[in-house]
Amino acid sequence: YRGYPAEEHTVVTEDGYVLKLHRIPHGRNGRKGRGPVLLQHGLLSSSFDFLSQMPTKALSYSLADEGFDVWMGNNRGNIYSTEHVKFTKSNPQFWNFTWHDMSLYDYPAMVEYILNNTRTPNLIVIGFSQGALTFLAATTSNPTIQSKVKHFFAIAPSLSSTNLRSLLIRIGSMSPYIIETVLANIPDQAHSFPVFSPFCGGSARPALQVALPRTLRAATWR
Repeated sequence: YRGYPAEEHTVVTEDGYVLKLHRIPHGRNGRKGRGPVLLQHGLLSSSFDFLSQMPTKALSYSLADEGFDVWMGNNRGNIYSTEHVKFTKSNPQFWNFTWHDMSLYDYPAMVEYILNNTRTPNLIVIGFSQGALTFLAATTSNPTIQSKVKHFFAIAPSLSSTNLRSLLIRIGSMSPYIIETVLANIPDQAHSFPVFSPFCGGSARPALQVALPRTLRAATWR
């Protein structure tokens, strides 16, 4: 749509999840040769986070125009990674995972695939929020990844929830079932469920800023 080359790749993790990788091999100017970069999204997000803005503002397009081979990962369970070699997404067993499994299986699978595909010895990783957390956990559980990553950049890394003061998070922590129920029922399209419509579109932002506590506003618009 914006004139960049685009590819979709499929990666299967050791525990059977089928992940989609989206790739911009080079920019519109044809510049290339600066090696692969993996961009990893945050909680409840996807590779689209790195593509939704205009080329002058989006990190993915900017890196591609500078000659990098840009890869955007998608963790298990997001809109682009809803397949498993054994379970369908309607099977509760499909959803029996945590961010620790993303670090243990998703990151190694994506890194290995990218290096094999590009035939390069290492790559750069940029993780946003949960994408940074899971990378740090991945290097702890699988130290060999460290030798395959030339540079790592953490954007708004989520490392601890000790000091969170959000009322909704406190309520959710009292009963994990509340969080599980909410996450399991979030629709693919926010406009199909009125509760989520205030979080979509610029026109609702001023009212939302007034209605929500400061800590939750920061989390919402981060």
